[in-house]
Amino acid sequence: MDNVTHTLAGLLLADGALQLRRRRTGRPAGGRLRAVAAITGAVGANLPDVDVLYTTLRGDRLTYLLHHRGHTHTVVVALLGALALWGVARWRLGARADAERGDPADAGAAGGWLLALALVAVASHILLDWTNGYGVHPFWPASNAWHFGDAVFIAEPWLWAVAVPPLLFAAHRRGVRVGLALVLAAGLALTWSVSLVARPAALAVTLGAAAMLLLAWRVRGLGRAAVGIAGWLLVELTFFAGMRGARARFAGVDAVDVVVAPAPANPFCAGAIVVERTIAADGGAPAYRLTTATAASAPGVVPAARCAGGSDHAAPRTLPMRAAARDDRTGVVWHQTWEAPLAELAALARGNCVAAAALRFMRVPFWIAADGDAFVLGDLRFDRAPGLEFAELLVPRAPATCPRHVPPWTPPTAALLAAHEAEAAGAARGVALSRAGSAPAAASRRAPRRRSSASRRRSAPGRSASPAAR
Repeated sequence: MDNVTHTLAGLLLADGALQLRRRRTGRPAGGRLRAVAAITGAVGANLPDVDVLYTTLRGDRLTYLLHHRGHTHTVVVALLGALALWGVARWRLGARADAERGDPADAGAAGGWLLALALVAVASHILLDWTNGYGVHPFWPASNAWHFGDAVFIAEPWLWAVAVPPLLFAAHRRGVRVGLALVLAAGLALTWSVSLVARPAALAVTLGAAAMLLLAWRVRGLGRAAVGIAGWLLVELTFFAGMRGARARFAGVDAVDVVVAPAPANPFCAGAIVVERTIAADGGAPAYRLTTATAASAPGVVPAARCAGGSDHAAPRTLPMRAAARDDRTGVVWHQTWEAPLAELAALARGNCVAAAALRFMRVPFWIAADGDAFVLGDLRFDRAPGLEFAELLVPRAPATCPRHVPPWTPPTAALLAAHEAEAAGAARGVALSRAGSAPAAASRRAPRRRSSASRRRSAPGRSASPAAR
């Protein structure tokens, strides 16, 4: 998710923690304690993105792809980060837990809820990053597998619409209220101005923000914090339901993977990329096929044709594709397709160390020839325009050096490639056994002919069968 969304999540969690503390202790938090809680929530909700410092210093695209959302986005490192953040927050508060006039008896309570806030804020970052299609691998080192939510757009306007109003009325400082109001206004302006958001969806977000402003104005204290958090969860659940509905439209398609890309502000529509293992058109070797589509999660409410309208799905991109020659199905409009021998992808993963490293990130890889002794390797999820974008690399066919410090993430295409390699190995064994079996048969066919020739020589006229006969 974008960092504004992460920050809003952290501030909501901090407000909820302060309100719970107030209900438990009966005392409102002072200015210093509110500030420490807000900073803890906001910093914790962004802390895993500290990996951008390393990826920016290295400066190359492959490092970014492999290490952003890397080790800092795992449960183990997040736990350590939350503990460090809690220690800094406790130090900032000093010896007194409640900094407004100091109550030593409250030190343990402050430490406990601050620790909980730090843990939940850092965990919220990983959870929110999981909800979209970029993916995370949170269970390292126990598991190196990627996990993709495919449900929420990376900058979802609805989350801003439900989070900002409660925070706006909870803020005590005028500057904070002005800043939050500007964030909400900017979010709504973007919703109306970008082509990705349909006008009906933009109107719905605007009305939703107005309703949340009214509700946040009417409700006080813990109830207001609960409204904000409940609204956030409702948005997430709605988009997850939309993702499941969109994915269900591809039931019956023999796909290796279906990547769902939710439309911003609209849980009824989603883009999709279908990854298939098929047979080449000439009926020969296995092929790797990518097909783009638009899916409607509830075709009875919003048809797929309406979801697909307003966008140029044939617009140029780095990967040249052709129109998909397949019939539309209920809730799905097909757009473009690209196909290549699966053996080429397997060869890249097996024989090119730069490509093999990049494939630890790329969920929908494609490759095309480039000028010189190189090729372009990219991920169709992020291919939006011609030219090399952030998930596209110019890879030498024979790399002089291999990438260093490659993380152990399991390539998203690992199962597809493993099945292909196993099938190829089985076919090779079958050919070898067939050749081995044919060798004795050929020898046996030649051996009788030699015996028959000797027999003819023994029985030829003028020859004796034994020395005694002579």
